[in-house]
Amino acid sequence: MAGFASAQGVAMPTSEPSASASPSISPIITANPVGPFIKNIPEADLKQSLSIKEINGSNLCRESSECSFTSDGSYSEVLANSAKITDIGANVVGISIFGYDYSVNIEEAKLVRQYWVESGLDEFSVGDVINVFGYLDQTDSHLIHAKTIRNISLQKRITLFKGIIGSVNNVMNTFVLQTLSHGDQTVAVTSETKIVKSEPVFCIQVVGAHCPATSSVLATINDLSAGDAVVVRGIWNEGSKKITAESVITGFDGRPLFNNINQLQSQIKERAQVETVKESVGIWQKIGNFFDKLRGK
Repeated sequence: MAGFASAQGVAMPTSEPSASASPSISPIITANPVGPFIKNIPEADLKQSLSIKEINGSNLCRESSECSFTSDGSYSEVLANSAKITDIGANVVGISIFGYDYSVNIEEAKLVRQYWVESGLDEFSVGDVINVFGYLDQTDSHLIHAKTIRNISLQKRITLFKGIIGSVNNVMNTFVLQTLSHGDQTVAVTSETKIVKSEPVFCIQVVGAHCPATSSVLATINDLSAGDAVVVRGIWNEGSKKITAESVITGFDGRPLFNNINQLQSQIKERAQVETVKESVGIWQKIGNFFDKLRGK
C-alpha cells in the first residue's frame, strides 16, 4: 500500500512509480540542466502546493465496483502552485512539482503573465515558474487538462521580443535581433543571462508517466548563430534599441515561433526591403527640398 506525505496541507502519494510506468526517452539529459527562473519573484509566490480533488464520481467506487451509483461525468480538479516547466511541446508543457512530473495539455487553456495580461506559448520557457488550474485526465493520472496557466516568471518589468538573429558578436557578447514590429535591436548577454536551448526528444508515451517533448540545457552565446529563431526576455531601452537579456530561448521545442521560422524570415526580409525603399525615398525628398530652397521656392 502506498504511503502518504503532507505538503502544504495536501496529501500526496509517496510511492515511486513502477518501472513499467516509466517512458522510454532518448537522449537522456545529463549536463547543464535549466534551473527555475525565480529572479524578483516574491517569496510568497514560490511556495509550492498541489491539490487534486474529486468533483464528480468516485475512483474508489470504480475500483471496487461495489457502489450503488455510477457517474459518466467523473472528473478531478487540479491546482498546482509554483510548478516548474520542464519541457515545452506544440500543445503541451511538462511540469515538475514536489518531484512529480505531469504533462499539461494547453489546447483549451488561457495563458497569462504574472500580472494577468494575456500571454502565449512563445513567451514561455523551460525553467519558468507557473500556476496551473485544470482537470486530471480520467485515465492518465499524469495528464492535466489546463484551463488557466499563470506564468509568474513573466513579470511586468520584462519586455519580450521574438525574431531572427542577424549577427553575433562573441567579443562584445551581443547579437542583433531582427524583429517584425521593432526593427533591429541589439541584445546584450550578461553573466546573469540564461540561454536555454531546446531540442526534440524521442519518447514512448506510457500511461501514468510524463513523456517529455523536448530536452533543454543551458547554453552560451557561442551556441547562437545568425539565422536562429530566438525569444529574448529582458530590460529594453527603447531609445538606444538595446535589450539587456535576462533569458534567451533558442533551438526547437514545437512552439509557434519555431514552427513558422521560414515565414518569419520572409516577413523580416520584406520589412527590411520596405524600410530601405522608404529611406531611399526620404533621402531624395530631402535633396529635392534642399534644391527648392536654393531656388527660392
